Formats: sequence, C-alpha cells, structure tokens
Amino acid sequence: MTFEGQVVASCTNMLISIENWDAHLDWQTATGGLALPKHNPFGQVLYGIDISVHPHFRKQGIAKRLYQARFEIIDYLQLKKFGTVCRIPGYRASGSKNSISYVEAVQSESTQDPTLTPLLKMKLKHVGIIPNYMEDQESGNAGVILEWNP
Repeated sequence: MTFEGQVVASCTNMLISIENWDAHLDWQTATGGLALPKHNPFGQVLYGIDISVHPHFRKQGIAKRLYQARFEIIDYLQLKKFGTVCRIPGYRASGSKNSISYVEAVQSESTQDPTLTPLLKMKLKHVGIIPNYMEDQESGNAGVILEWNP
C-alpha cells in the first residue's frame, strides 16, 4: 500500500494445503524460510505470513483494509479458509505464567495485546497455540493460531 509514492504498508501471503495448515507447524517448517519455497499454487488455505504498517500510518485502518483484501482474495479464488499465526508481543511483559492463560485473558478482554486484540476484533477465530512457533522473546516463542472461514 502506498501513500504519495511511499510504501506505507505491506502483507505477505502464501497458499498451503489444508493438511499442512491443520498440522500447525512452526514457521520455518510451514514456510520453508524467507523465500517461501513451500508455497503451493494448488493450496486451499491463504496463509498470512506477515503484515506491516509504517509507524506514522498506524491506527488509520490500513491493516484492517489489508485483511479485508485477504478475505476478498479467499472469496475470489474460492479458497477454504484464511489462516495465520500471530505474535503475542505483550505476553512476556504481562508476567503471565503461560501463553494459554495470557491468550485467554486477551480473549476475555481483561488484557489487551497489540497484535492479538485487533485480530480477534476482525473476527479471526483462535484455534490454538504453537508453543515454539518462531524465535520471539516477547511472545515466549509462541504463536497464536487464528482462522477465518468464508
């Protein structure tokens, strides 16, 4: 997404099979690495790899528009679902004993997480946690599995 010729936001996606999505693999195994060699052009799940909005352009609904575009792609390509695994950057600072209780607190709205809270508000459904999803100290290496079904 651009503004006055500058890139202010982006998102990366790949297609994977339902079987690979349902296996809930760690980031490296699921994607194959930064070049995303495990992209499957015949996959039925749009896997949201990342999303980024320049700090000066946050809180303007840009990320929400990127997610809406993802959902439109799913409808257009007649895919089965959208899946992503999100960071929980508020986890370590929260002092919570484990990622499960932290995610439950975010779901009940007794705690806010800068990444998970907005995604839950966009109607993505929490379906689990991958304990060692990727190296990420803030998230305790955990990733929250989220899905959206058309």
